[in-house]
Amino acid sequence: MSLHDLCGSEKRPSAPYSYIKNDGALVLFAIDRPESFERVGEYLVILKALQIPILLVGTKSDLRSPGIMKNYERVVSFDEAEAFAKGHGLEYIETSAKDGTNVTKAFEIIARGITKAKDAKKEEREKNQAKVAKSNKSHKSPESSCSIF
Repeated sequence: MSLHDLCGSEKRPSAPYSYIKNDGALVLFAIDRPESFERVGEYLVILKALQIPILLVGTKSDLRSPGIMKNYERVVSFDEAEAFAKGHGLEYIETSAKDGTNVTKAFEIIARGITKAKDAKKEEREKNQAKVAKSNKSHKSPESSCSIF
């Protein structure tokens, strides 16, 4: 498994990211920066096309709700982010790198999603192979009358 950090720059997501081999994605936004939350949808368009597990992660959960310190307060509410995630068929979690809250849990959630998706793909592949094998047995071809020299 590998990690690709596609955020943090002013570049917009684009098609080349869709060529990166991904098994899953953590889409992060800072709860104190509404512009980062607004860009989540742009990344989801690309990532959903890859048909991989995606977890929406709000960072800086250690911040307070709006109050005196304008530069260090929550702007995107938990309810708003969770509703957005549910509307896109995603799970949502908030983390804090500062105090470690839910960081490990976020990786555990996406790892379970990746494992579940891989197991489902393997099961589907095995079902298809069994169908082909069954089809081949029930449709025995007559003995060939051709010879190859």
